Amino acid sequence: MISILISHTLLSLAALQDPAAQAPTADPQLTRAWERWEQFEAEDHRLMAASIEQYVLGSEHPKLRALAALLDPARAAKVLENSELPRFEAKEYAPALKLKTKVLQPSSSTWKRLAKRYGIDADALPSAHWRWSSGRQALLAPDGERATPRARIESLLQGRLPEPESWLARIEAALDFDPLLQQSAAYFEHTYRDRDGRVYEGISLAMMWSSQREFGISDVEAVAFMRTILDDDSIRSPIPSRLHNGIYALIRDEYASVREAEQLRKALAAAFFHDHDRIPIVLRGVAPRLDLAWALVGDDPARMRAWLQEHPTRKAFLGSIEQRIAARLEADGISEQELATRPGAISAILALRAREGMAREGLMGFRGR
Repeated sequence: MISILISHTLLSLAALQDPAAQAPTADPQLTRAWERWEQFEAEDHRLMAASIEQYVLGSEHPKLRALAALLDPARAAKVLENSELPRFEAKEYAPALKLKTKVLQPSSSTWKRLAKRYGIDADALPSAHWRWSSGRQALLAPDGERATPRARIESLLQGRLPEPESWLARIEAALDFDPLLQQSAAYFEHTYRDRDGRVYEGISLAMMWSSQREFGISDVEAVAFMRTILDDDSIRSPIPSRLHNGIYALIRDEYASVREAEQLRKALAAAFFHDHDRIPIVLRGVAPRLDLAWALVGDDPARMRAWLQEHPTRKAFLGSIEQRIAARLEADGISEQELATRPGAISAILALRAREGMAREGLMGFRGR
C-alpha cells in the first residue's frame, strides 16, 4: 500500500507556471524540428499538436491518467466560447415597475465607480480566464486569442501544461456534484442590476455578494430569486419595504452556501497540482491536508467527488480528512510523513513525452510510430 501511495506523485508548481517565467534554452534538435514544423499547413499544426498532447497524457502516471480521463468525450465538460453573463428580464420578473434597462459597459464612468467601490478589478474580470461555470455546467473559454498549436507544444517541452487554468477548471468540474447548488449558482451568475435599472456588463451578482459590502438589489433579481430558487410565486413587484431585509437575508445565506462549495472545489483543484498559491485564502492554511486527501484517493477525481458527496460541507469534509488519515496510518503502520512522501515532479515526464510525441510526428527527422 505504501508503494501505491508513493507512486501518486504530485505535479510540481512548474507544471502550472506562466510561460513567460521560463524561457526555453537553445536546442539544435528542436530548432531543426521547428524548421520542419514550418513546412506544414495550419491544419496540420493543429492535428499534430492534438496528437502530441494525447500522447503526453497517455502516460501511466496517475495524475496524467486522471487528466486524460477528463477529456474522454463520454464525461468531458462542455465548453462555451461565449461567456457573456445572462440577465433577468425586467418585463418577466417586475413588469409593474416598468423599469427601463440601461446596459453599462466597463468603459462607462458609472461602471468604473461601482467596480472601484466594490473592489472589482476591471482588468481581471472572469471573462479573461478559463473557468468552470457551475450554474451553466460548462467550461467558459476566455475572451481573446487562445494558445497556438506551437505554443501548446512548447509549454509541454518546458514541463508545463498548456492553458493551465483550463485544467484547474476541469478538475473543478469533476468535483461539482450538487444539482441544487448548481441551480443556485446559475442565479448568482446573472448580471448585476441596480435599483435604477442599470445593468453592469461583466459584473455578476456573485461578485457583488462576495464584496461583503452593502448594495442595492433590484426587484427584478429579488423576485427572480424567490421564483427560481425557492419556487415561491407569492412575491410580486413592487416588493413592500417590510419584506426587503428578509428576502436579502435569504439570498445572502444561499450565496454563502454556493461560495463555500465553490471555494472547496477550487482549493482541491489547486491542491491536485500542488499549487497552494491558487488555493482560496480561507483554505490555504489546510493546503497540506488537501494534498494528503488527494493521496488518499490515488489522485482520482471520481473518488474525490464521491468523498465530497459523503461529506458535502467544508466542515464535514475537512473533519473527514483527519479521520481517513488516521485510519490509513493505523491500517498500513506508517507515519504521516511517509504518507506524504513524494518522489520528483512530473514536469520532466511532460517534457520527455512531448519530445517523444514530436518524434512520432516526424518532426525530429524520423517517425517513431
